[in-house]
Amino acid sequence: MLTVLAFAVSGCKKDEGPSNYLQIGDSIIKISGGNIKYYGLYSQENSTYDFDIDLVSKDITLSTDDAGKPVYTGVGTRIYFETYSTEKAAPADGEYTYLDDGSYSNLTYDWCFYAKDYDWAHGSWTPNDIQTGTLTVEKIAGGYIIDFSGTDINEVPVKLHYKGTLNFYIQEQK
Repeated sequence: MLTVLAFAVSGCKKDEGPSNYLQIGDSIIKISGGNIKYYGLYSQENSTYDFDIDLVSKDITLSTDDAGKPVYTGVGTRIYFETYSTEKAAPADGEYTYLDDGSYSNLTYDWCFYAKDYDWAHGSWTPNDIQTGTLTVEKIAGGYIIDFSGTDINEVPVKLHYKGTLNFYIQEQK
């Protein structure tokens, strides 16, 4: 009897879903990778640097063109954050909040969207803006942990969890 009970308990594993995911309402999309794009010093007044965090689903393949710029091949889901921090080499660890007042303050983001139909090659996609929520960034050995919880402009809940490596690109100033 004890053997059967031990087998029954060990056989019931909780389904935790994908480890890297974007949840939009009840829809869960597996996130497979991403990029950090560095645009340098953005606000001299606040001494903040611009880092764009860009994560994609498995339907989008990430690569680099001959000029060293990121390329997105395929059609899938993308979520994007334009962040600002006083750290120069990488996005600073911490909680980022939405602030679109043109100040580019430390630990803020001023543009965020997701698109379920992102098609970089044809320039077509329907952005869903996000203007509320908290983005958390933590550097770890071998990459980052990125979490987000908020709502889009239609008040649909949006959650994100990503743990892993990200490609790093130095971009031209915006």
